[in-house]
Amino acid sequence: MQNTDDEIRNASSWRLMDHTADMGIELKSPSPEGLFCVAAAAFASLITDETQGAKSCRDIDAEGIDIGELLVRFLNELAYIASVEKSAPVACDVKSLSSNKITASVTFQKMADVKTEIKAATYHGLEFKRINGAWTARIILDV
Repeated sequence: MQNTDDEIRNASSWRLMDHTADMGIELKSPSPEGLFCVAAAAFASLITDETQGAKSCRDIDAEGIDIGELLVRFLNELAYIASVEKSAPVACDVKSLSSNKITASVTFQKMADVKTEIKAATYHGLEFKRINGAWTARIILDV
């Protein structure tokens, strides 16, 4: 399922949650696939204010025991790429998603600056559920 930038902006959202020493984010989207793309957009917004240069695309594959663990592993892949390659996600297309596996095509671009270094997504307080027709997630990021 490909999510356009307009679809993500119009139907999805994220916000910071108060959390001691770490960062918490709440995500919302009309689909579970969209939630992963919103997570990538939120991640990018937290780590940098600006990207520059050529874009590169890569597949992100993750497996887990449930969809919440997939979100943690997906974000940890983004954190690894941000740390090692100094690149932020700028687009996301979830190719396939099941209860225990995700494949997403993510486009990255070099960061002009690093605003916040995110070390890892954590399982602490992890939530991933459907409420009133919308998919929501809460996740804590180790900074």
